[in-house]
Amino acid sequence: MATFNSSIDVDNTLASLPGGSGQYIVHPGDTLRIIAERLHIPIGDLLGANPSIYNVNLIFTGQSIKIPNTYRTPR
Repeated sequence: MATFNSSIDVDNTLASLPGGSGQYIVHPGDTLRIIAERLHIPIGDLLGANPSIYNVNLIFTGQSIKIPNTYRTPR
C-alpha cells in the first residue's frame, strides 16, 4: 500500500495550464486516490479531466495530472 507523503506542498506542486486548469506532478508513492484526497477532488472528476488515464492503478512518478479549474487553490 502506498504511503501518504504529507511533506509535499500541494500549492507548489500545482502549475498553471491554459484555460484556468492546473496540473499536479505525480510524486513517488502517489496514487490517484491519494492525489484526489490530498486535493479534495472526487476521483471521478479527476478521471474526467484526464481521459488518457485508462487504468486508475497505473500512473507514473513525474507524470502530469490535469486538475479541473473548479478545484484549483486560488493564489
